[in-house]
Amino acid sequence: MTNVTRPSPARAGRQTLSQVRRLTVAFGAPQPPVVLGDAPIVIGRAGDLAIDDEQASRQHAVIEAGIIGDLGSTNGTFVNGIAVDKVPLEDGAVVRIGDTLLLHEIIRIKGRTRLRPESAPLFGPSVALQAIRGEIERVAPRRVPVLILGETGVGKERVAEAIHQASGRTGALVPVNCAALPADLIESELFGHVAGAFTGAKAAKAGLFAAAEGGTLFLDEIGDMPIAMQPKLLRALSTGTIRPVGATAAIKVDVRVMRS
Repeated sequence: MTNVTRPSPARAGRQTLSQVRRLTVAFGAPQPPVVLGDAPIVIGRAGDLAIDDEQASRQHAVIEAGIIGDLGSTNGTFVNGIAVDKVPLEDGAVVRIGDTLLLHEIIRIKGRTRLRPESAPLFGPSVALQAIRGEIERVAPRRVPVLILGETGVGKERVAEAIHQASGRTGALVPVNCAALPADLIESELFGHVAGAFTGAKAAKAGLFAAAEGGTLFLDEIGDMPIAMQPKLLRALSTGTIRPVGATAAIKVDVRVMRS
């Protein structure tokens, strides 16, 4: 997933970067950060960025193209402690409107990064999440397998769900916790088995690949899968076929695989 960084000048010289402006409430009634786009943003008790502050006017100030302007407010607009009528906002500038302090930041991202607004199932206005949604938009229509990286609890399954929803695939999203699959049954769980394939297999059973036909199979914690199983999974990925346990012939499947 895309990392949003604030690079040093030396690093910035080695890659194309673009800038995103963000406004965050540093002191006052908390609310999510606002990413400033091309459209003007009015700040005030009844503005586009509504702040709960009795000392602020209904429409107190406006930010457009990186410039903040006072809108004839009662108590004035201050940037870094100085009252202003209209002034460009630098990185790290502190804006005071009433008793509310707003931090203006310029975040540098890779120039080809796509930023997309929040949508289900990945909510959040941050630049990092906007970049992730942009990556999802780019990769979702492709048929290639996807590797999703991230620590436990960061929402990898949500990312898989978002990719599946945007892919246009008509089958189901089937999430699988590889760590929870019994080592001696994992092949049968994934590929299915025929009747009599092993003790207790009284009837044929379709596996998780079959359940995801026409859709997406998300293999979470794939690193916990037994080593002996990985060549068989690799063959399924490379050939688009599976062979149920005990079967003599392979079966063609239309399954997109994502893993983490």
